[in-house]
Amino acid sequence: MSQLQVEYGVKVEAELMNLDPQKSESQISLRNHVERFKEQKNSELMLRALRKLADVEASFENFQHLADLEFEAGNYVACIQCVEKALEKRSGQLQGLQTLYRLKGASLIHLGLLDQAEDCLYQALEHPGAVDQVLVNLGTLDIQRKSWESATVSFREAINHNAKNDKAWVGLALCHRYRGDHELAFGNLELALDINPKNETALGLLLAWYGESKEVSIQHHLLEYLLSGGESAHLWLAFVEISSKRGEVDIAKIELERLRLTHPEFMPAYQLRF
Repeated sequence: MSQLQVEYGVKVEAELMNLDPQKSESQISLRNHVERFKEQKNSELMLRALRKLADVEASFENFQHLADLEFEAGNYVACIQCVEKALEKRSGQLQGLQTLYRLKGASLIHLGLLDQAEDCLYQALEHPGAVDQVLVNLGTLDIQRKSWESATVSFREAINHNAKNDKAWVGLALCHRYRGDHELAFGNLELALDINPKNETALGLLLAWYGESKEVSIQHHLLEYLLSGGESAHLWLAFVEISSKRGEVDIAKIELERLRLTHPEFMPAYQLRF
């Protein structure tokens, strides 16, 4: 994060703290902040504003939105708490229940509470919604239990529901790799990245599994990642290193400079020499 972003975040934090939540105009201002940060795709500041808004407007919609943001931020306990608060406020609301139970189940997987997670995910399947996403979570749960055959079934079912689910293809790649089907796993990862060039899990697995044998393909996918707006410093550096290794030194130097400007705190970018 640049110094400018830090200063902007501090300024906004102070502005949020100075709002009087009891005043209706302050609540309107909070909602405006949430929408503005959403348009700016600034998830960190949107999370701060929505937390404050949910404190004073304890609605189903606010807690539902907040649960999603807490999960994306890796705040799994907070996500579960938001799901519970949303369920308390639902007043017969059916839309969005699958997402809430799925988020709770996925959070419980991250917390290692697998039996509870399984119960939540099956609850999610009782409600209409994106079945493929729930099946991906069930497949992830099966991998945690080392139930590879069951995981394979879950990921294949997810793909049958939605062939564009890149996470399902990554899950299937993990299953095929476990069985020793390395080329099939590679193909699954490429399919995932064709669907979503910014799938960082798929890129990480490509580098870990095929870094030496599939350099051309990996360089292509890393370039697509950067062109799509991906900003992971580690993946950016991997593109620089592969480009340099393949003799494309000018490209490597340009991207290394861009990396240093975008991530000035990322020390490995300063340790690289050509």
